[in-house]
Amino acid sequence: MTLLLTFDAGDWHISTPEKSDIEHATVNDDPRKWSRARKYIVVATISAASMIAGLGSNIYNPAISQIEEQLHASSGDISLSLSLFIAIQGASP
Repeated sequence: MTLLLTFDAGDWHISTPEKSDIEHATVNDDPRKWSRARKYIVVATISAASMIAGLGSNIYNPAISQIEEQLHASSGDISLSLSLFIAIQGASP
């Protein structure tokens, strides 16, 4: 049990904090009231954004030998750049 200790007008008061009811909280833009089309657009946008790192690495892999030749880089250098790309995509939204 959680108790709330407050000081008001020179007196200490002990009370239990009110429980917040998230189901009845006031929300400016409630997703439950969105249209079906808006919900589908949001889900499609999030899904597309989550596939960027995977698709980016798959597009990059077939060209590794050409990149090594043109940039005069080793296989390790190319792999490092690909790994950093995926790590940055995973760490930042």
